[in-house]
Parts: sequence; C-alpha cells; structure tokens
Amino acid sequence: MITIERLQKTYNKFTLSINFIHFEETRTTVIIGPSGCGKSTLLRLIAYLIKPDAGKILIDGIELDAASSRQAKKRMGYVIQEGGLFPHMTAEENVVLVARRMGWDAQKMAHRLHELCEITSISPDLLHRFPLELSGGQRQRISLMRALMLDPPILLMDEPLGALDPIVRVKLQSDLKKIFQRLKKTVLFVTHDVSEAAYFGDEIVLISNGSVVQKGTISDLLKTPKNAFVTSFIRAQRPPDELFRNL
Repeated sequence: MITIERLQKTYNKFTLSINFIHFEETRTTVIIGPSGCGKSTLLRLIAYLIKPDAGKILIDGIELDAASSRQAKKRMGYVIQEGGLFPHMTAEENVVLVARRMGWDAQKMAHRLHELCEITSISPDLLHRFPLELSGGQRQRISLMRALMLDPPILLMDEPLGALDPIVRVKLQSDLKKIFQRLKKTVLFVTHDVSEAAYFGDEIVLISNGSVVQKGTISDLLKTPKNAFVTSFIRAQRPPDELFRNL
C-alpha cells in the first residue's frame, strides 16, 4: 500500500535516508528507534506535512506530491502524542471538524459518531466536554475518533501512548490492538518502546541515525539481528527472555 523509494529529508545536519521500504496493506507496522533517529519525520513525510528533498512516496502506486496530497490525506488518519485536540472546541467538534468541512449532513455525522463511540469505548456524554475536561486516556480516544471519522484505510500514530500513565496506557494498548484487528487498517505506529512494538507489530522497522537498520518481526530482531546495534537497542530496554515469552 505504501512504498518509499530513495527518500531523503535533511534538517540542519541530520538526514533521513531510506533507499526502499514497503508497508503492506491491513498490517500494523511499528517504527522504533532512539530519540531523534527520524521516526516522526518519516510519519510526517508520509502524511505530507513536510516534503522530501528527494525520492518518492507512493500510496497504492500513486506518487505523493502537491497535486495528489489532498486526496491522499483523506485516506489517512493521524494521531499524535497527547492527542493534538483543539482546546477551544468540544470533543465532538474536534471529531467532526473535517467531515463538516467536507459537507457531511448532520444525520451522517451523528451516525458515524455513534459508530466511533462504540469502536473506541467512549461514552457519548463525553462528546460535549472540552479537551481540558477529559482525562489523558479519554483525549487519546477522542483523537483516535477524529482520525477514524472519514474511515481512512491508513492510520498513522506518532507515539500516541507516550504521555499516559502506566495503568491507562496498558488498558489503551489492549483496546487499540482490538481496534486494529477489527478495522483491518494499514497502521504505521511510532514508538521508542520495544515491548509496545512487540505487542502491536505484525512487522517492526528499526531506525538508527536516519536509516533503516532492520525490518521484520520481533522474533527476527531477537533471533537474527542484522548487527550489534539491533541487539544493544533491544537489550537496553527489555531482557530478550521476557520478550520471547510474549511471542
């Protein structure tokens, strides 16, 4: 579904450089790596929030550029850390913002809101609250509803659980995994947490210093690491024996 060819993007002295990578349809790919390695930059490039200096990003074979990006963005939902909700709008206003601008009628929006409340386990009573009146977990669920409002086939998630406390995070991890399995979206999920990558990822892409080091399952990274960095990155976060028990 998403193919990247000879992609380059430079910020100051840092360059993200990916020769080739393909993200398969309806699978969850987790992008991991140290802070500042280029994970979030890659997601922003795919969302066409920033433009590459060179190379191509293709969505279903169509190159992403200024002409095609408007249609492509309608096929992507984007969730960031802490939700990114507009504080002066209610939860409902945040969720339906793009649909309203696209001219959806009230009945269609109400029907979709009802569906999304059920999917994300959000009480409809919370839709009339402002973001500051919601808990961190509730804000992330509302942000997910907004990303799913147009029923896009692609879901981009940039460390969506990073700011949550551990108990809320574990519950939302479980609910998100069920949502991914139910909706069959093509999910690109950025995290720095190896355990979270192992939990969500059909495949994992490990990035270091702006380049892809290894792509495969968590078992591939554990059993057949491409180099010493792969092993050290995993061991620095979680003992391999603990990860193996979750395979």
